[in-house]
Amino acid sequence: MGEAHLELLDRLLRELDRLALRTDRHALEDFERWLAVGHALQLLAQCCIDLGQSVLRGMASPPASTYAEVFERLAEVGLIDDHDRGVLAALARLRNVLVHLYVEIDLDRLHEALHSDLDPVRRFRSAAAGALSETNQPG
Repeated sequence: MGEAHLELLDRLLRELDRLALRTDRHALEDFERWLAVGHALQLLAQCCIDLGQSVLRGMASPPASTYAEVFERLAEVGLIDDHDRGVLAALARLRNVLVHLYVEIDLDRLHEALHSDLDPVRRFRSAAAGALSETNQPG
């Protein structure tokens, strides 16, 4: 699972970078753009969640009870810093909103995620790749 998720995460980051270049807040009012950004962010969040759960399993950590808690645990073990923990936990909550449509989608939040949340995801990706390679080393 790890390598496939890392590759998908890389592809999603490239696509979101491309979308960010041509998406201002008003562009998200276009249904096709909203759909593209929302779905890419949903998949991005799910990849991060799945990778985080894999890292925690490799550390023999008990499973998190919520998706946001995955990032709390990763911060507790020092894999990510507190700032990135907050961003990634918020991204996990945004994923829940996008998937389940709990509330009306806040276009400002989508815009913020598109333009502000990608660097913490990149740092997490690097840390997760390192942690996964360490746990896959012959012991």
